[in-house]
Amino acid sequence: MMRGERDVGNLRRWCVRRLLEGWSIRDASAHAMTPKSTVHDWWIRFQRKGWAGLVNESTRPHIIHRLPEETVARIIQVRLREGWCGEAIAAYLNQQERIKVSSGSVYKILKESNLITRTYKPRRQRTYIRFQREHPDSLWQTDIKYYGDEYLIAYLDDCSRYLPGIGLYTEATTENLLNLTDHALSHGRTPSQVLSDHGPQYYSDNGKSRFTSYLEA
Repeated sequence: MMRGERDVGNLRRWCVRRLLEGWSIRDASAHAMTPKSTVHDWWIRFQRKGWAGLVNESTRPHIIHRLPEETVARIIQVRLREGWCGEAIAAYLNQQERIKVSSGSVYKILKESNLITRTYKPRRQRTYIRFQREHPDSLWQTDIKYYGDEYLIAYLDDCSRYLPGIGLYTEATTENLLNLTDHALSHGRTPSQVLSDHGPQYYSDNGKSRFTSYLEA
C-alpha cells in the first residue's frame, strides 16, 4: 500500500481495521509504511473515542450541535447501569433504542459527566446490588450486534467491564468470531468461563460447535 495513494484519514482507518482483524501493530506499521508509535497512537485514539477519535479536531470555529437532554440522560443511565465504554453505549442505543448518536458524542458526554474511568478502577458502590464476578477474567460475556451496516462482535469482562476484544465486520460469521477470539486471547488474558447466547456462531444443535471446540482445545 503506497502512502501517496490515500489521505491520512483513510490510512488511519485502514490501520485500525487491520488491528481489529488481529494484525499486530508491527505488521500494520510495515504495510502502511508508518512508524509503529504513530499506529499505536491511532489505536489508542480509536479505543477511547471510536472512529471519531481518528479525526483531528478542527482549529476553526464551528457550530456546536448539542444532543437532546433526553439522549444525554439516557447515555448516563446506561453508563451507570452497565459500565460500558462509549463505543458499546453508542452501539446499544443505535441498535436497541433507535437513538442516533455517535461513539464520539457519547465519549464527550461521559467525559463532561466525569464518568471516564481507567481500566480496572474499582467501580463505585451503588444503592442497588448487581450480580457480577469479583475478579477480572472470571467471566467474559460475548455477543454479536448489528451496528450501522456492519456487525459488532465483542467480549466484555464481567467484573471490570473492560473489552478484551471488539471488532466490526461486514459479516457475522463464525470465522470472524474465532479471529476476534484469538485476538482477545493473544494478550495473555484467559477467562475461566465464557457466556454467550445460542446464536449459530456460538451454538450447534448437532454436537459441539466450532466455537465450543476452539475454546476447549
